Amino acid sequence: MPAATVIRTGRRALGSVGPRRYKRRRALTIARVAAKKIERIASTDRTIVAGPWIGGVGMELLYWIPFLNQLVSKHGVDPARVVAVSRGGAEPWYAAFGGYVDLLDHYSADEIRAWHEERLRHPDTESHIRVRGHDRAAFELAREQAGGGNTEWLHPVLAHRLFAPRWEWGASSAVIDAHTEQRLLPAKEPADAK
Repeated sequence: MPAATVIRTGRRALGSVGPRRYKRRRALTIARVAAKKIERIASTDRTIVAGPWIGGVGMELLYWIPFLNQLVSKHGVDPARVVAVSRGGAEPWYAAFGGYVDLLDHYSADEIRAWHEERLRHPDTESHIRVRGHDRAAFELAREQAGGGNTEWLHPVLAHRLFAPRWEWGASSAVIDAHTEQRLLPAKEPADAK
């Protein structure tokens, strides 16, 4: 039997990993690791700093906030423990949680824009979702505003990794549904009610 035939036969026997299969396995592994980390964060009694969210508003409303809602309902996290970090007056969207830090109170719009553009420089790699120095500074800021002490950090990278089977492999939208809870946003009070 020629060597090439033996190699091909061996690959089939071992279950060769093609590009689609590799993406699937990788995405599922990433999601499992993220889920374990989220469970560990939720199981403590520490304050949870959620963010910073500096990405698009659509992704924030469709995925990030519903992900935080599900953290509270599925994992039994007291909403008062969650301090959300976002930008641009999004505080009403996070009214169900214990606190909110608006990055525009501490950074200029240009700084936040540059920060976001830095993440987008490598859209085809995971580098745009990794934790960077700006993220750490925002976490420390929120931790201090929450009273310091032991604090857990729920960075958006964990949600991205949890949703990896859908976004990177094209799995069913049930992946998103299993890790989010859609709720109506709080109604805005009329200006004359204040």
